[in-house]
Amino acid sequence: MTSIQDGGPLALKRIHKPEYRHTNRIDEDVEAKVLATTLEKPYLSSNQMAGESKREHGISISHSTIRNIRLRESLNTIALRKAKSEVATAHQNKKE
Repeated sequence: MTSIQDGGPLALKRIHKPEYRHTNRIDEDVEAKVLATTLEKPYLSSNQMAGESKREHGISISHSTIRNIRLRESLNTIALRKAKSEVATAHQNKKE
């Protein structure tokens, strides 16, 4: 009772989430390569991106996995990908 009185409803909420990555999820380095290619070439569809990753990186990845990665990162439309690509390019040019 005292923790509820001291901290309120927030005291009951789990604040620290464990570092959990599902075993069936794609490797982080492959996901990073997909995101980098997405920002470099925002106009590619998920099917085109699957072929591109096979040619450039030798990674065999399905178009649905690419779609799921894009959904997680909120890059599911061309407009969102293009906007994020422009921001990333501007940020990179600002660093140099």
